Amino acid sequence: MRLSEIGPSGKAGVASLFAGFGFHRAHFGSVLVGANPGRVFADRDASPTCAAIAPDDGFLYLACPGDRDAFMDECRRVFAEHPAPGCIEALADDDALERLMPRLFGPLPFFPVPRNVYERPEGADSPAGLPSPGPGIRVDRERAPRSVRVSLADGEGPVAVCRSWIYEGWAEVDIVVEESRRGRGFGTLAGAEFIRYCRELSISPQWSCWADNDASNRLALRLGFVFVREAIVHIHDPAAE
Repeated sequence: MRLSEIGPSGKAGVASLFAGFGFHRAHFGSVLVGANPGRVFADRDASPTCAAIAPDDGFLYLACPGDRDAFMDECRRVFAEHPAPGCIEALADDDALERLMPRLFGPLPFFPVPRNVYERPEGADSPAGLPSPGPGIRVDRERAPRSVRVSLADGEGPVAVCRSWIYEGWAEVDIVVEESRRGRGFGTLAGAEFIRYCRELSISPQWSCWADNDASNRLALRLGFVFVREAIVHIHDPAAE
C-alpha cells in the first residue's frame, strides 16, 4: 500500500469510502468538491481502498475498511513528508482506526478530546418555536453553489453571521457573534434564521462542538438539536510541546 495525492478525477471514489462518516460531512466534503482548499490522499485514483482528507485548516479525516495497520503507517509517512502548518486534528469514524492513532503520530505527542455531535430530529425543521429577529434586525441570506450564509445586522452595524459549506445536503452550523454584541441572544437568533433557511433549501443542519464548551452545547439544545454521539478528535499541537 502506498498513498499519494490524487486529483479531482479520483475524488468520487474517495467519497464512497466516507459515505458512512457520521459527522463533519460538510467540512471534509467541501475539500472533495473543490470548494475548500485541502489535499486528498489515496492508494489509487480508481476505486481506492483507503484515503485521507486533509483540509488546510489542520483537520485530518481517515477512512480504511481494509488493512488499517498498513494504512496508518502509510499516513504517518505521508504527513511526515507533508506536515501541517500548525496542529493536526485527526478523526476516524471507525473504532479500529481510533485504536491505531499512535501509529499515525509516531513520536509526536497527542491527546484525545471529545466532541459532541448533534442533529435535528426528523420533522423538527419547522421554524415553530424558534426565536425570530425583532423589527430592528436586518437578515441577509446568501446561497452559493457550495455554501450557505445568514448574517444579522442592526442600526449599529453587523451583529452575527452563521455559515457553512454544503455537501450532499448537509450543512454544519458555525456561528460568529461580534465581540461587542455577545451575551444578548444574537447567536440564538442567527442559528434560528440559519435553520429556517436550511429548511427552505432542503438542507439538513448539523451541529458539533467540544464536549466542554457548555455555552455551545446549551445553544444547540435551545435550537432544537438532539445529542447523537460523542466523537473523539486526536490532536497534536506543536505549541503545547
